[in-house]
Amino acid sequence: MLLSTLKKIPKLFGAKPVDTKVVKVGTPRAGFFDLHVHTTNDKYISPELERDGIWESFETEIFSRLCRPGEFILDIGANIGWYTAIAARLIGPAGSVHAFEPDPANYALLRRNVASIPSKAKVRLFNFAIGEKRQASTLFLSPINRGDHNLFASQESRQSVTIEVRALDDLLRGCRHLPTLLKSDTQGSEARVLRGARRLLGEGWRPNMILEFWPYGLHGSGDDAGALWRQLDDLGYATFKLLETEPRLTRLRQDDMAYWLGERILVENRGFINLLCLHQSSDQLQVLADLIDD
Repeated sequence: MLLSTLKKIPKLFGAKPVDTKVVKVGTPRAGFFDLHVHTTNDKYISPELERDGIWESFETEIFSRLCRPGEFILDIGANIGWYTAIAARLIGPAGSVHAFEPDPANYALLRRNVASIPSKAKVRLFNFAIGEKRQASTLFLSPINRGDHNLFASQESRQSVTIEVRALDDLLRGCRHLPTLLKSDTQGSEARVLRGARRLLGEGWRPNMILEFWPYGLHGSGDDAGALWRQLDDLGYATFKLLETEPRLTRLRQDDMAYWLGERILVENRGFINLLCLHQSSDQLQVLADLIDD
């Protein structure tokens, strides 16, 4: 990858200056562009973007196909803005992205990366977390993985910052056109995100969703992975396994999920998968049909 401009981003909301570099990233579908990445305290997202020019290539392909012109997208746990940048380049001037990132260091890069997007899509950034209700909370920071900050105390010793949490029911109150796609990577807060949208879901809101599904994180947050999957099923969603190591979409029915929760992704081994959740009323199955093994 071509590198340029080793910089330090100024302090933001009391955070220490963040070391960053600019790398060339992108996809044929979204185009290629410069992205600010971390140079310290991150073993995964930033180094992979620097090395490969892409992050989570299979999930990015799925996400990109769902980013049609005019879509309204929520990027919850936006990190430094990879998915936000992809979406903004695909949804056009009639589309919009709301990106949420509570960590000050990640948010600083998110701001930089959004500022350089040439698209006329409407992008709004929020320096808080999404959860069940509005409150102050503690964000526990991973010293080596800037994508592994979480809102529950683990056995590991971590530094922490106080952040604000908001609920989607409040943020989207009175919204005439509700989001059509929700991506959530919150290290165990996915059930809280949905509880914070109970009014909207009760009124029939059914966005397509890409969710991290991490039993260890859900357990740490006081939730149960099986209960979350049953909620998705009760809401009328078809869930598909989304793994980078198996670049096909496989439908997860009750027996399949029982196997994964009983054998593969246990609280004890901290395993996880990502889920693509398409509601039975969704018209998006057709844009993914060539990738689905049902």
